[in-house]
Amino acid sequence: MIEVDGIRGHFINGDLEFLQAIVKHTHPRLIAEIGSFCGLSAVAMASAYSGSVVLCHDTWQGSEGWTKEWTEGIDREFSANVDRLGFRGRIHPVCGDSKKTAALYPDGFFDLVFIDGDHCEAGCYGDLVAWYPKCAGAFIGHDRVPGGGVDKATARFVREHHGLRISEIPNTHYMWKIDR
Repeated sequence: MIEVDGIRGHFINGDLEFLQAIVKHTHPRLIAEIGSFCGLSAVAMASAYSGSVVLCHDTWQGSEGWTKEWTEGIDREFSANVDRLGFRGRIHPVCGDSKKTAALYPDGFFDLVFIDGDHCEAGCYGDLVAWYPKCAGAFIGHDRVPGGGVDKATARFVREHHGLRISEIPNTHYMWKIDR
């Protein structure tokens, strides 16, 4: 875990550098972030291009195995971080199960989708199925640890959707990108 500008996050510097680089390169107008925790990745992406709006989908209840200490007040901490750094109006929380909130948007609505929510195989696979159609541009994610749930889910998704390929992003903590 690192802290940048007072925001906690489960990243390494290379992860944030990749997020900022892809946003600077693609200039996405609308970004969907699946899994937001305290807002570090949302702030990193919003700060990389002033024309971006980030819709952050999370339950803000943590993940399986998280203690009350880790989960209590995450939603308030997220909002406080967004406000303190001046991103209200460009970073918006959408509270709920991301597999259900995806239905709020038509296909192709987002220019970039960042998946970093549920890390179990079934949960991640559900996010991939729900959010891939919503993305007209870059489809990226985090924590594709070899043999882990995200790895299994992304491998299955690419296998079942012919013509897709997955790339690992060097100098990151298992960041990935699915290309058409």
